[in-house]
Amino acid sequence: MSFTFSDVVFVTGANGHTAQRVVDQLLAIPNGPKVRAAVRSDASGSIIRSHYPEQISNGRLEVVQVTNIQDPSSFDTVMQGVTHVAHIASPFVLQVEDIERDLLKPAIEGTRGVLTAALKQPTIKSIVVTGSFATIADAKGGYRTGYTYTNKDFNPITYEEAKDPNLDMTQFPELHRHFARYMASKRCAEAAMWELYEKEKPSWTLNTINTAWVGGPYVLPLPSIAKASTSTGFLYGLATGADIPPQEWPTWIDVRDVAKAHINALQKPNLNKTRILIGGQRIGYDQIAEIAAKIPGATPSQTRNNFDMVSPAIISSSYG
Repeated sequence: MSFTFSDVVFVTGANGHTAQRVVDQLLAIPNGPKVRAAVRSDASGSIIRSHYPEQISNGRLEVVQVTNIQDPSSFDTVMQGVTHVAHIASPFVLQVEDIERDLLKPAIEGTRGVLTAALKQPTIKSIVVTGSFATIADAKGGYRTGYTYTNKDFNPITYEEAKDPNLDMTQFPELHRHFARYMASKRCAEAAMWELYEKEKPSWTLNTINTAWVGGPYVLPLPSIAKASTSTGFLYGLATGADIPPQEWPTWIDVRDVAKAHINALQKPNLNKTRILIGGQRIGYDQIAEIAAKIPGATPSQTRNNFDMVSPAIISSSYG
């Protein structure tokens, strides 16, 4: 079922790397839906408005401010009349002072806040939530050579483990220790989402897009590299002389394909309770640095980590 001009798609975190691409692709659909783009600050909203003056003028695009996505009441007005929701806002934070307060609860309550608010809106037909390979991978298992991850897999770390400041991190391979708690926050947020959905049994469909590393061009002007996504920051570092780090999961997907996956999922009424895992190109940091060396002005590191690309488990793009 395709979008119609009477549909309204609500996009959270609309100034983010993936979300701005979703907004852009929605606006490119002829006679497509109206887009209501939610941001946390007026400054972010101004950037979007200045980029789409025509769409703002003709009513195709509306920018709204939601300062606290953990509070369901924040959406009472801005979600009125919405037919589809793309919940993409989710911080990628690795360094925090308080694990439970600054990482676990915001991830869980942010997603729960959006879904709880959606329960009040009778017009909503479908919701898609941006997940992550972090909800699927077993950080304790390392690369799991020979294994194939599918959407049936769940990261086994628990909330209680993750919030423990004295958690024994030696049980994780050194490479994954700094990601372990972030991965837990994503896994716990998804688990809470499905729990709420099964309890409330709303009429709208709910699906997730679980991606590997996301790269690709931005739609909106990027004020500085400090404002870039974490994955974009990695790519920038590889092109500007940063030491090549130990290899994480060597699987990347173009942000434009991630956006398409969100939009396609919103338009499939028979697709429900599905974790859509999308992998993409298997490529390592050495290869990225070699590609960057061909870009005029780039100064990639000349060192290489000579990583065995056969080592990590395969990420299988899958539905179901």
